[in-house]
Amino acid sequence: MRPGETVIYVSAYTRHTPYEGLAHSLARQLESFALPHHVYPLANRGSWEKNCQQKADVLAEALRAYQRPVVWIDADATLHRLPTFFDGLDCDLAFHYLSSCYHPRELLTGTLYVGNTERGRATVEAWRELNASNGEWDQRNLQRIVDANSQLRIVPLPTEYIRVDGFEAYQATEPPAVITHHQASRRFKEAINCGSAIS
Repeated sequence: MRPGETVIYVSAYTRHTPYEGLAHSLARQLESFALPHHVYPLANRGSWEKNCQQKADVLAEALRAYQRPVVWIDADATLHRLPTFFDGLDCDLAFHYLSSCYHPRELLTGTLYVGNTERGRATVEAWRELNASNGEWDQRNLQRIVDANSQLRIVPLPTEYIRVDGFEAYQATEPPAVITHHQASRRFKEAINCGSAIS
């Protein structure tokens, strides 16, 4: 991060789905901490996976529009306290790898920092291109890109910035959570993939 450069916090929601209300709640939380933010409304692409792939599009747009580092937070998150970890962070990416019975080393994107750097921006563009080429979960596509690029400057995201409900057995409970993710996809994914419009 360049001297004087502040982070912009972004999220997004698919219109006419339950994520809309969650995103508005997250925006109010960001406002309560006086954090600069932009929450993007998105079109429904017809499947949960394709909707999730728009995360890379939002990050690319935010990097272009704000010309500063971007922190993505999923719409279903709760922000408990000021996220000071991102102040002065100098890297291309910051994210958390989770080791669980489901995956030994899973790159999580619920909270994701992208530096306003050449490699940070290039990673997002590569992510967009890979998303456009397949119907995979965007998180897996990003992991393919990151794992293949040893030149990236990566800082590990502390677990308290991406606590996940239901994964207490795999994540430390101390220090207290700064950001908690509530896995709304477990409740809403099927409805979205079946074409239900729930607001």
